[in-house]
Amino acid sequence: MDNMKIYEAGKTVPAEAKKTIGAGRLKGVTEINPMWRIRKLTEMFGPCGIGWYYTVEREWLEPTDTGEVAAFVRIHLYIKPEEQDEWSKPIVGVGGSAFVANEKNGPRMSDEAYKMAQTDALSVACKNLGIGATVYWEKVRPSMARGAAILLRPQRLRRLKTILRRSNTSVRIVASLLPHLRRRRAGFCRQLSAGKWPVTRTSTASPVARTAAKKPGPRRSKVWRDLIRA
Repeated sequence: MDNMKIYEAGKTVPAEAKKTIGAGRLKGVTEINPMWRIRKLTEMFGPCGIGWYYTVEREWLEPTDTGEVAAFVRIHLYIKPEEQDEWSKPIVGVGGSAFVANEKNGPRMSDEAYKMAQTDALSVACKNLGIGATVYWEKVRPSMARGAAILLRPQRLRRLKTILRRSNTSVRIVASLLPHLRRRRAGFCRQLSAGKWPVTRTSTASPVARTAAKKPGPRRSKVWRDLIRA
């Protein structure tokens, strides 16, 4: 069997099966309709119980210090492609959901926590097969896109710290502009090659960034060149 056959058959998610979350901490993240995964498994392997099935291996609760409780489910997914007479090895999926959540009017218990966790676990197992891969491949957390949290490898972080220390550049200015640098690296390189201080869009830049953008100078230009190379 071609190693990429299952992955290629299930990777693309149609537009009608995708929905963008509009609020909350996951705002902007693309959600896949759970029924699309079941349909895709059925298309690829046959009806549930004949071409694919899963077993619930464990269900458990995890309390937190805040009084909230999360429900978790671990499943094993099994598939039987047409060209095979035997069932696959177990494809593990672990999913979770809130069982008790602290809300404005007090704690709220969900009677569908295990069901939602089971659906989540199936999505994780399907992801191991490449089902819905295009969505996961392109997925970027909104907070990362806005620059609320930037993760750097330790080596790169040390290099950036060294550059800042040698140039005596304000950490606030660089921290404010770094997300824009990452998104618009090519444009910043062109501006720097022309001897200009990088300018960010005022609609997305912080006040610190807007102030810094108005201060051109050879020293700051050199700092930006070093940051880009880092």
